[in-house]
Amino acid sequence: MSAKEAQKTLFYLQATDKPLQQTGFLLRDEISGETTKQAKELWHKMLQVPNLNATRRLPGIVCIHLQMRVRLTGSVLPPWAVQDSSGVITHIELHPSDAEILNGFQGNMPAEYKLLFPPLAIYVALDKVDIEFIPPTVCPSHQVTGFDGVCPECQSHPGLVQVCPQKKKWHYTDTESGYATSVERTQLPIMPEKACPLYGLQGTTTDPGLIGHFAMPRRLDTDIKWLIVYVMLSRVRSLDRLASFGIDNKIREIMESGPPETLVGNFDKLFLEKAKRTRVAARQARRALGWPPADTSA
Repeated sequence: MSAKEAQKTLFYLQATDKPLQQTGFLLRDEISGETTKQAKELWHKMLQVPNLNATRRLPGIVCIHLQMRVRLTGSVLPPWAVQDSSGVITHIELHPSDAEILNGFQGNMPAEYKLLFPPLAIYVALDKVDIEFIPPTVCPSHQVTGFDGVCPECQSHPGLVQVCPQKKKWHYTDTESGYATSVERTQLPIMPEKACPLYGLQGTTTDPGLIGHFAMPRRLDTDIKWLIVYVMLSRVRSLDRLASFGIDNKIREIMESGPPETLVGNFDKLFLEKAKRTRVAARQARRALGWPPADTSA
């Protein structure tokens, strides 16, 4: 939607995953040398892991376009360009192979394009950062004298940082086959600005809606899992604004179990007396305004 609004080509970039454990899984056919069907299925499953904590903050798929608002998923230039820093993509430096293909369109750029290789770099103008990390662009008239802040052709780049593909190791376990391996992933540490971890949604309302992945770490206790489900369900104005992925019988059990006793007890401890005083004040206000008593039979 943002690419269409900006009238820019939307680029898709698939992460490059390299399994480091070869034992117990045939990645290539020993005769033909071609990738096996099992290996293709394995790579597809790796790309579908939604939990960025599991993949060391590198997503399986990245979608980018010029003028797109994005969020960094990892540290690029501390302390300014760190995890969850936001900004706008101003330039995409494509791999020469992709640049050559796109040059063949002779200016009539496609609406969408799947990148064959990671870009050499993308450039993001960070929000609320005025430091110049990249040298200014000097116009032809000032090549000798240098950058001129008054000249409209000379351009400075406050807050602009270079974001390059990162390479990190993470661990993947296939729940069906039991195959486990360390994986070396290469990907841009970038996501659309509105794609964020659950902790970033606390206290917010997700308009116009939310796509929620109910994937949870197994080691969390039941109380924390209930709170995760509560936050996920309560960020939208109505449940028809929520698209859910990963809901299974375990998630249903968490929902139907109700809030944990410790949470209810702490809530009563903190707010029970205040709630009683509020009900008294409400009744007094109704009498003062001449309103009929509230119907408490419901």
